[in-house]
Parts: sequence; structure tokens; C-alpha cells
Amino acid sequence: SITLAGGKPKPQFVAYLASNDDAKAIAAITKKGETTKTGDYKGYGEFAGKDDDVVTAVGKGAVLIASDTTSLHASA
Repeated sequence: SITLAGGKPKPQFVAYLASNDDAKAIAAITKKGETTKTGDYKGYGEFAGKDDDVVTAVGKGAVLIASDTTSLHASA
């Protein structure tokens, strides 16, 4: 686990959303230009925003939103 200032662990989560159109999902998350593709993992494109609060993966008819890359990879 990751420890934040004050000794409290950072919450870990993964949210799953079904996607009928992965291209439209990617367009939606990159629309403002603050989120960019950071790589690929097991058939998913990975994306992160400029603040790095969450990581997102899109592919295989799903959008995965996670607290960190480790949690995202564990769910993919």
C-alpha cells in the first residue's frame, strides 16, 4: 500500500464501465486535452491525466478507472 502524509494509506479502487464504442470512450476522456495515452496493456489503451489522480484503460468493450497502475493491471 502507498502511505500518504499523515500516515494514512491511499485508497485503492477499480471501476468498470461497459463500452459499446471504445473509440467514442477514448474521444470522451481525451476531449479536453488534459488526458493522454501513456501506453498499452493486455489489449487496453492506458490513459492518465495531468494531475495523475486516477488512471484509465479503454479496450475490449470496457472502460476501467483505477486509483493506480498496479490496481489497474491487477484487474485487466
